[in-house]
Amino acid sequence: MVFDDDLGDGPDPPARLATISRQVDGLLAAQAWQLSDGELEELLEGMCRLTGRVAAVRGALFVEAQDRGFAVRHGATDLAGWLRDRLRWTTREARRQVTLARDSTTACTATGAALAEGTIIVEQAVVICDAMRTLPTGVTPEQRTAAEQALLRFAGQFDSLHLVKIAARLRETLTTVDTSPGGDDPHADSHTGEHGKPRTSTSGRDGRDGREQPSRDPADIRRLTFTDTPTGTTLISGELDAEGAALLRTALDSLAAPQPADDNT
Repeated sequence: MVFDDDLGDGPDPPARLATISRQVDGLLAAQAWQLSDGELEELLEGMCRLTGRVAAVRGALFVEAQDRGFAVRHGATDLAGWLRDRLRWTTREARRQVTLARDSTTACTATGAALAEGTIIVEQAVVICDAMRTLPTGVTPEQRTAAEQALLRFAGQFDSLHLVKIAARLRETLTTVDTSPGGDDPHADSHTGEHGKPRTSTSGRDGRDGREQPSRDPADIRRLTFTDTPTGTTLISGELDAEGAALLRTALDSLAAPQPADDNT
């Protein structure tokens, strides 16, 4: 699909936004039933990719607003609070998008570029930025660059849920473990990538020969407790490793998304 770069009323962003809004009005008024299958396919893919590009523009504005202290000057505690009060976003979603905006323009610029090009969607960008933020502290800049590029390639093949699992495996691969006596225990801190002292046993069934026992899988720390209260609410407490937390967030996002209407109702 080809767009005319001269459609704008002026070079300033507000004028361009007004032009975009008018074009959207035109798309909404169009008779979709008149489209050929080829045109429909082109519009479907184009609009889905456009959402990522719009998110990239929005992210740049978020970063500018943060840098100039816009929200505080307008009576909010921070930009997430301003978005919540002004646009009725949830605090969680506002913080999620503000964090994505900052990550994609600083630590994850390749991800930000892919979002701006429309080659990935917002959900995939969030997964990649979260993964890059939780990489072990010992990784080199070259490894960080390679990891981000690898995740971007996988984003072209897998959805965001599968990308979460791939990111977790990548993090495990980049976690360097010292297996020498007195070295690291990979499960000692599965949240930060920092390693503590190994668990060893010198007697009994846990280690008769005194050698260090194999570390547990990081997923072994996963635990969630649901407690019903007298008022009808439920208290949730527990602990998750990085992969488990990412999977839970993705599942919650899916549940929170509007569900399609049932054709049988």
